[in-house]
Amino acid sequence: MKITTLAPQLTAYFTERKNDAVSRAAAARALITLQGEDIAKPAVLAPFAAALASADEPDALRAKIATALGEIKSPAVARRIAEAMPTASSKLQQAFATALSANHHGTFALITAIENGKVSPAVLRDKATFDRLLASGIDEYDFRLRELLKKLPPANAAADQLIAARRTAFDPAKANAARGAEVFTRNCAVCHAIEGKGAAIGPQLDGIGGRGPDRLLEDILDPSRNVDRAFRLLVVTKRDGSVVSGLFRREEGAQLVLADLAAQELRIAKTDITERRETETSLMPPTFGETIPAADFGDLLAYLLTKRSSK
Repeated sequence: MKITTLAPQLTAYFTERKNDAVSRAAAARALITLQGEDIAKPAVLAPFAAALASADEPDALRAKIATALGEIKSPAVARRIAEAMPTASSKLQQAFATALSANHHGTFALITAIENGKVSPAVLRDKATFDRLLASGIDEYDFRLRELLKKLPPANAAADQLIAARRTAFDPAKANAARGAEVFTRNCAVCHAIEGKGAAIGPQLDGIGGRGPDRLLEDILDPSRNVDRAFRLLVVTKRDGSVVSGLFRREEGAQLVLADLAAQELRIAKTDITERRETETSLMPPTFGETIPAADFGDLLAYLLTKRSSK
């Protein structure tokens, strides 16, 4: 009805976290509608983008905000939805992907995010979403989508079951973050650093707690589900037929330098290389569900959740 005088009350209702998610989502949708084209302005879009990206907000609210924003034909709006996806759980990523499939601006933002490893290509398994993406009618987008589909990893039902089991077992009231810090030191610090402590082979994890427990479980138990391009495994074939893999570190003159699972640097003469290929695979092994006991895993999760950004 475009009753703009109600915007302050709607804003107050949307921002009050004590209100239920469904009603807050309705208030957000009304506000987005009232803003019209102004919703693409950074200051206007900011509170909705913040809610999209916050693991402290209910997934139901975040999904509904994405759906409402997905109806806006704006590259700026599409980018903000895509920017919220890297730290979202797979279920929420799917909801965001469906929202982005509503128009060609969203299609471009989603394809780019998947190509850069910010979003799991698994969102393309949903046929309805994939068909909507193809409906953009832009040949370049169709080609890029079909190329991504060729690289789609097989569904991992075992990992899904393990993630669900560990999520059910996790009790924040019983978990011990101090013990979790010790679990991190034993199992993770060989590759990752928090607050300057640990190695810098994989991504540093300051602020990792902002991802929330669902996404952290996926990152630890199924690390190849979402792999940033900067941390994808590089596979090198040598002239003698042997294959070496690791994380690209740098090139030093006539040598290529990789880092292996033990955080050791491997140096390969460029003249010995016949092929180098980037994969969709993470250097991080998918074995922590087996090597870290369930109780220790809960402590580790509690510890990581305390590591929030100071911003």
